[in-house]
Amino acid sequence: MLLDDFRLLADKQATEREVLRQIETLTARGVQVVVTSDEPSRLKGAHAVEVGYPDGAARAEIARRVAAAQRVTLPEEVLRYVTEQTTGSAPELRSMILRIAAEAQLDR
Repeated sequence: MLLDDFRLLADKQATEREVLRQIETLTARGVQVVVTSDEPSRLKGAHAVEVGYPDGAARAEIARRVAAAQRVTLPEEVLRYVTEQTTGSAPELRSMILRIAAEAQLDR
């Protein structure tokens, strides 16, 4: 199971307790649970791994795949520009590609 952005539950104590109960139930059954967060984990027995931002080559591949999934053909120089201008996370890069694709549709 993958639970993304666990920090969003920080101010929702009842919801956080229920999610933690479900995680305990799943792990007791041998299910692997992956939790992501921008903040350190408070989960007992958790193994924390810091994942950095993608490098230039990874950003270029992410941009190509997002464009292909959207059925958008972007010239190589546009892909290069996008990967140079976006140094953050993959969702940030995806957002930029989607914005370019939407603008390209409007220009047609």
